[in-house]
Amino acid sequence: MRRTVMLVVVAGMLLASAAAVSAIDLSDFKGKVPSWALERKGVDISLGSMDSRATGGPDAAGYVFADSNEVGGPTFDWVEINGSGTQVLLGDDEVSAALPIGFTFNFYGTAYTDVYAVSNGFLSFLGDSTAYTNQCPLPNALAPNNLIAPLWDDLDPFDTSDPLYYQTFAAGSCPWNSYSGACFVVEYEDFCLYPGGVDCTSAGTFEVILFDNDEIVLQYLTAPVGGGAGATVGIENADGSIGLSYSCNTDTLTDSLAIQYGVSDQAADLVLTKTASATDVPVGGSFTFTIDLTN
Repeated sequence: MRRTVMLVVVAGMLLASAAAVSAIDLSDFKGKVPSWALERKGVDISLGSMDSRATGGPDAAGYVFADSNEVGGPTFDWVEINGSGTQVLLGDDEVSAALPIGFTFNFYGTAYTDVYAVSNGFLSFLGDSTAYTNQCPLPNALAPNNLIAPLWDDLDPFDTSDPLYYQTFAAGSCPWNSYSGACFVVEYEDFCLYPGGVDCTSAGTFEVILFDNDEIVLQYLTAPVGGGAGATVGIENADGSIGLSYSCNTDTLTDSLAIQYGVSDQAADLVLTKTASATDVPVGGSFTFTIDLTN
């Protein structure tokens, strides 16, 4: 996006041309990008605003997050798939086989068509670790990396056969807030914190939704005991050099909470240039300054 202002200069005076704009007071922006420097591209996919002025982040790749407690954040809309999705039963510290997403999902610049579910509360695009000791905060160079963590903690689904489910919804059938594109859901149902026990649901019920526009939503139907006080919630790239934590061993998770991750389309990269139509002007002569502000 480019904004151009042209000023006609008469030696000894400064005159604004017809193309000029009135002065703009930027004192109230306090480091934020003025609204006229923000221009949303593409189609509004109704996932809420990923405006970096009002969310956590951005990380070095531009990811930001917002939750359903924020004005303009995502709306909690639980997608129940325990009657329609494919069931997976995992043991303690176990990883699933590759789960087909159903579309290409881009995560930190790499395209994936499969993801692995780990019983300790995270999805991995590598499937190389079942780590129960969560890393906090993200990023962390130690393995595992390349993950999405809705509740990375020492979970134990084995004792009570806690199930997870996965399901892909084609474009036009994704039930989350009537999203028009395709989505992929992984649900952890009534999971248990280690060491488990009869009828244990201490880790709650939560899910991850991946969208075909590369957005991510984490949802919590029932929050874990302690609100995630021993868990990591966040995302991290393939080598652990970039990541963004929503929470880090803190009591932040509640029932009916939604957290949305995505690359901000509001981030600014501003360049201001000024050019003159002449370098030597006689007294009384005129020339033009052209000032370009490019995002």
